[in-house]
Amino acid sequence: MDFLKKILDTHLFSTDGYKLSLQDLLLFTAIFIAFIFMLRFVMRRLLPRFFKIYDVGNAGKSKIKSATFVVLSLIFILAALWSLHLDAVLYSSDYITIKVSNILQAILVIRLARILDNIINKIKNKNQDEELRVTTPGGDTVEKNQAHIIQWLVYLIAALILVNFFEIDKPLVTIKGFSLKISSILIVIIILFGSRLLAWFLTNILLQPYYARNKIERGAQYAVNQLMSYIIYLVAFFFALHVIDVQMSLILGGAAALLVGVGLGLQQTFNDFFSGITLLTERSIDIGDVVNINNTVGTVRHIGIRTSKIETRGNLTMIVPNSKLTSDNVINWTHFNNLARLEVKVPVPFSADPELVRTILLKAILPDPRIQKYPEPSVVFNDFGQYAHDFILMAWSTDVLNFEDIKSELRFEIKRLFKENGIEIPYPIQFYANIPES
Repeated sequence: MDFLKKILDTHLFSTDGYKLSLQDLLLFTAIFIAFIFMLRFVMRRLLPRFFKIYDVGNAGKSKIKSATFVVLSLIFILAALWSLHLDAVLYSSDYITIKVSNILQAILVIRLARILDNIINKIKNKNQDEELRVTTPGGDTVEKNQAHIIQWLVYLIAALILVNFFEIDKPLVTIKGFSLKISSILIVIIILFGSRLLAWFLTNILLQPYYARNKIERGAQYAVNQLMSYIIYLVAFFFALHVIDVQMSLILGGAAALLVGVGLGLQQTFNDFFSGITLLTERSIDIGDVVNINNTVGTVRHIGIRTSKIETRGNLTMIVPNSKLTSDNVINWTHFNNLARLEVKVPVPFSADPELVRTILLKAILPDPRIQKYPEPSVVFNDFGQYAHDFILMAWSTDVLNFEDIKSELRFEIKRLFKENGIEIPYPIQFYANIPES
């Protein structure tokens, strides 16, 4: 063993301050062989398989291949510098020391971040396509801005690694024993971005197959997704405070004192907040429901933590505090199902045959495909009015949001049929007379 060690320690090359031994040369040779093997394996087997699974285009293939080659080459150069003891110092001071390997490591981290960014986006897009195929028509689409969150996360992690590489993690703020470092700020931002990405991944990737498999309705999906997102954000917030060494006892104590003064001013805000939680858990109003609030009809598009958004018939967005939805009288036309009854009041003259009127009113419904055949439409002789007989045409439809359009079309058809059959719509006649005083 001593003889072998002596051979390996034999100096092949020597200058002032640098010596190259046989052991170093053999180690470099092994690293070079490993680099060639890894390069062939990644380029010829690993990447083609990835391209095939995730259907990567030619432009994407070229981009990922070139980036991968640069990364593997940088790893090889770093290993070669280490084996040959060529890691020279470029800059040195009391605060920082920069070597050749530090520069190469920084470039390597940035390149790795770009590769991970491309790969993660390809995987995400593939999963999005699959989820969109199982989403029912009219369902919510997957959020598209998560790609930017993934990019920011990758680059923030790269920045955190670079801070540690260059040993520049210095306190930015120091107050009475509390210090805020660069790494702490980066970690907090990573936690906040990561919590949003986790909430998206959990609700749109992991739970979507379960929803589709068990045919969970959209309202229940939305409620579960929102509640789980709120829990993740809350845990991430407290974890971020723990990272920067903020004492929770001080925050809770200060919050208790602060809430006494602010509570009255924010009473309505807290009311809206807990009303939002009630809506999500009770589900008296779901996403997609058609509601009537203060004689304004619209479709519920979003239930937030404080307010909800309702899209009216005129394609306007009405922002309603959640407390209004829980405390005021709200008509939910589609709570149990989308089927609802519409009514058209029709006055007819006293001379008209009621049976003929009923036949005409039922005939007026036939051309409109939005009217349901079952339950069957009906005509009610409602009252003997002061100026006319009052009839009500009742029909059922699932197109609740367009009830006024349907009723308008029915009135047009009723007017046309009445004219064909010699029936006129009566109206009260007023007479004005001037009576002399004497």
